[in-house]
Amino acid sequence: MGVLVVVAGLVVTFAVPRTLDGAAVAAAPVEATEDPYPDVVPLATTPTPRWTVSMSDIDVPADTPDAKARRPAVLAANTSIVVGGPRQVTETALMAFDAKTGKKKWPKVSDFRAEECAFSRDGRLACIRRGADRATSEIGFIDAGSGQVTGTRTIAGGENPTGPVLVSAGKGFLVTTKQFVHKDAHYALTLTWFSSDGSRTWEHKPPPGFDDPALSEAGNVVAVRDFGRRVQVYALDSGDLVYDSTEDLKNTPSRISSPLVEVAPVRTGFAVSIRGDAKTVTVYDSKGTSAG
Repeated sequence: MGVLVVVAGLVVTFAVPRTLDGAAVAAAPVEATEDPYPDVVPLATTPTPRWTVSMSDIDVPADTPDAKARRPAVLAANTSIVVGGPRQVTETALMAFDAKTGKKKWPKVSDFRAEECAFSRDGRLACIRRGADRATSEIGFIDAGSGQVTGTRTIAGGENPTGPVLVSAGKGFLVTTKQFVHKDAHYALTLTWFSSDGSRTWEHKPPPGFDDPALSEAGNVVAVRDFGRRVQVYALDSGDLVYDSTEDLKNTPSRISSPLVEVAPVRTGFAVSIRGDAKTVTVYDSKGTSAG
């Protein structure tokens, strides 16, 4: 069945050892090789488990398919709570455990089955799963103290979306979905932000070809780029467009080829580098105002 083990706050999952006709199969010996990370110093002492929970101790509803195929998974954690449970294929039956003691914090398994979960900066929990038709995704807002679902929101994921990605985004959550556009041979990106209680939301569909979203919770921005050709930056809490590189690129001399642009969210906002005949780096605050 498997177990969840927490070691000094780090959650690790262990698979059950393989067996052959009831006998354990030893792993093949690994030959010593040159250390690829010579600057990494080992811990002074071996960590000891803080607590262990067996999946067999979790009461899973009878309609959960193929109990033997379930495996332990941890989907989200902070300093006070660990959320996870037995996973079947892609969805996990959610339970919560005290991060210090391992004791169950919810009276029963949550009604919401999830693929991913995250805690917002204000301590609220949200989880996501794909719809049965794979054309939509459902966000569940879950009370971290009881496991009760306080609300759900459904968003479009495209006709053939890749799996949705849910991450903490300030006092809320950012969901990224993609749809492959065959005629243009690229992914169309959709960014959807929800406040931590689900009451407020914004959505942006960046121009075709944009990808690779990166955010700074402290800087209150999320940036997307078109692989060196263009970047856009949005305010996390409002969705306002605070920067678009189009005008800067038009005003950048480049005799050899089109200028290249990159963006990096930072603690105070974001930084933009443009390489044409010259190289420039400009730092902006969270409202898109340059420091210079």
